[in-house]
Amino acid sequence: MLKNVFHTNACFLIGVVFLLLMVVSTPAHAVPWEESVEYFLGKNDDRLLMLFFYTEWHTLCQRMDAYTFTDERVEVIERNFHSIKVNLGDKKRPINEKVRKRYNITDLPTVVFINVDGGLIKKYTGYASAEQLATIMEEVLIKEANFKNALKKLKKIPNDAELNRQIALAYLERKQFEKALTLSKKIPDDPKLNGHIALAYLAQDQLEKARIYGDKVFEKDPENSTNLQAKLHFELGVYYIDQGYIPLMDWRKREDLGNFQKATEHFQTIIDVYPTSDVYELAHFYLGVIYAFNSSALETIGWIEKSVEIFEKLIKLTVNEKMKFQAESMIERVKYLEYAYNKSIITIDYACNSIKILADVVKDDN
Repeated sequence: MLKNVFHTNACFLIGVVFLLLMVVSTPAHAVPWEESVEYFLGKNDDRLLMLFFYTEWHTLCQRMDAYTFTDERVEVIERNFHSIKVNLGDKKRPINEKVRKRYNITDLPTVVFINVDGGLIKKYTGYASAEQLATIMEEVLIKEANFKNALKKLKKIPNDAELNRQIALAYLERKQFEKALTLSKKIPDDPKLNGHIALAYLAQDQLEKARIYGDKVFEKDPENSTNLQAKLHFELGVYYIDQGYIPLMDWRKREDLGNFQKATEHFQTIIDVYPTSDVYELAHFYLGVIYAFNSSALETIGWIEKSVEIFEKLIKLTVNEKMKFQAESMIERVKYLEYAYNKSIITIDYACNSIKILADVVKDDN
């Protein structure tokens, strides 16, 4: 009898302990996470999508999961969203990688807000506290409400040029390129819109289409009222550097410097014509990169000397300490690579790749 009572009580206690462990070990998520992005895209639903890009092993992702998304401030606002976890470590869900590429997710954690037709409203990268995320979510709701009101207004006055421009630019920002192109047909000579379309095409490596819209900007806006011409020259220069880098890595085509020459023209135009532009110093930096590449291609130290000269000029003219440090770093790298190549320590391919990596880092930083 005593044995049976003990057995019954023991089973009861074990059950209670198990339930307690379940409560303790289960995250107190107020956010009702979904796992499927594709289920919600295209649905007739007024709620927006909040995508949390993460991996299970990432510390800051774990911290946001445990603290940010369990906070009451986030819970209250989250009711206006479909909340979806996008595990970039889950290889069984190829849609996750597809969505990562679409919204250019390069770091974790990242929270992305989109509507059900895939339009990007906001992207936030890095750890966000509950207070920060709640503020961002409120801003997203206001921004989307304003966009919807603009669309309603456009239905009433479909030929309003300024409204068409604003909404088309918003579509470009939202990564909805085709919708932006449709609206651009109503204002085909608008320099600001054409400039941003050209930049969007360049981001997709579609040079010919970018040139069509870019040439309209250069032709229709000779006074550069949009302040986009320097940016266009810079992105065209970077495009030609990237194109020139490809044959540079093939010894059979190494002397084909046509793309580098085109890039030089664009960067030199910025230096000569747009000295107050945001990309003026970057133009100097990339011009120095081109000469460093030319040295590798032609196997001559004369180009190295020119490269160093440009970087030294940049160091003197810039007041940006980060840019100064980056230029000094490139000088050290170029000089070492020249020495190492001449001593047969490294190959031309290695030298070029080393320069390209640093140049890309500088572009992303600035």
